[in-house]
Amino acid sequence: MKDTNYELRAWMGANKVSGRKLAEMMGRSYETIRIKLSGRTEWTLPEIEKLLEVTGMSFEELFFTHIHNKMA
Repeated sequence: MKDTNYELRAWMGANKVSGRKLAEMMGRSYETIRIKLSGRTEWTLPEIEKLLEVTGMSFEELFFTHIHNKMA
């Protein structure tokens, strides 16, 4: 799961969004987001939909760009 968070963490860094800020933007607790970012639990479909909304990224950009680049 950690690879799927690569693009999200890159977006967070580029946009100066902390884990706490992301939790606020998503309407979730910081603890929930921290656990998701650590890779200990997977994102749920509603959380993925909210991530796409708050980041403005497509599903492919958010979850497949880094994996695709590693395979190329």
